Amino acid sequence: EKNAMLAASKNARPPPPARDLLFSLLSSLCIECFRALRHTVRVILRPLLVPRTVASREPLPDAGCAFYEGRVVHKRHAPMAHRFEYAVRYCLVDLDATHPQPHCVVGQLSSRLSAHEARKMCGTDGRVHLLLLPQSAGYEQNPICVYYCYDVAGVP
Repeated sequence: EKNAMLAASKNARPPPPARDLLFSLLSSLCIECFRALRHTVRVILRPLLVPRTVASREPLPDAGCAFYEGRVVHKRHAPMAHRFEYAVRYCLVDLDATHPQPHCVVGQLSSRLSAHEARKMCGTDGRVHLLLLPQSAGYEQNPICVYYCYDVAGVP
């Protein structure tokens, strides 16, 4: 029994040196501090960078998209009362934009109507905008996508 314990202790890996543990702890702390600072800067700058305008018939800003924040509220009365709400951020994308589409929706556009297809279905010949929830953390949830099709004069 004593020999078995000696053999097991000889085969066991020695604990890492204290300096390795300290380096690992400090590097993790630095990375998390950087992430917290980056998030704080984004939260502070977001109101200055994200347009909060109402949808218009005019072409979207140079970015080819605009973001709109809102809340979804669901309330059920029967068979039992239930209510919840959550924040949403929709992206209004100009499907006729000549520059690259926003990164947050580019993967989603291949499964949606193109501007040409939407115009053909609606019988219009102007700009087409698509309102959808941008993908988040690799997950797409779009309970509804809305196409805004305009004629050449900008009338829906």
